[in-house]
Amino acid sequence: MVLNLACTKPKEHGLAAEWWSLSALARFTREHAATQGHPSLMRAGKATIWRILHAGEIKPHKVHYYLERRDAQFEEKMREVLMGLPRGGPAKCRLHPTRTLAR
Repeated sequence: MVLNLACTKPKEHGLAAEWWSLSALARFTREHAATQGHPSLMRAGKATIWRILHAGEIKPHKVHYYLERRDAQFEEKMREVLMGLPRGGPAKCRLHPTRTLAR
């Protein structure tokens, strides 16, 4: 149950989190252990969940992802955000439009 659960996203189970934490995984396991036919997991804590994941070589906290650039002006916008100023003069702070950023 725990290994299968760890390979899903919490959102698939009606939770708001994007990824499982050990606490959330332990809580969800305890709450659903009896109905899933695993009454021995009704008292599972974070350490128990960690041991099960470790034995199964499952590491839901180590997630790999990629960033897809969909904006044709990404490079220009990135430079503006990272450098703080657009090309050609002072910029207005995006969080506080009345402020001008110094060079």
